[in-house]
Amino acid sequence: MTDSHKIDFYYKIQYKVDIISDYGNAFGSGWYDANSNVSISVKSPNDVLFGKIFDGWEGSNVKLQENPSMIVIDSPKTIMARWSYDYTLFVFTLVIGASLIFFIKYRQKTKE
Repeated sequence: MTDSHKIDFYYKIQYKVDIISDYGNAFGSGWYDANSNVSISVKSPNDVLFGKIFDGWEGSNVKLQENPSMIVIDSPKTIMARWSYDYTLFVFTLVIGASLIFFIKYRQKTKE
């Protein structure tokens, strides 16, 4: 460079967002511009007997219940999905199984 040049610098503030879930697939992690609105979500896992129920989001000054949810990016954030268990299908399977065993035993006794 032999001539003088004018150099302008432009920047924008961005923050890192980590969306974590012990189950299913979490969406929304990444780098975002400051003060932007971002959608976060989690897809529930397909468990056979012990279902998992999404129970809300928590972390980094965030406490939300909805899935998906919108957050404002005003700082770096780590947000975790909370889960609870649904035993309905497991209990239903136990009741049906016990009823079937009882019915088979009862029929065997009446045939004797």
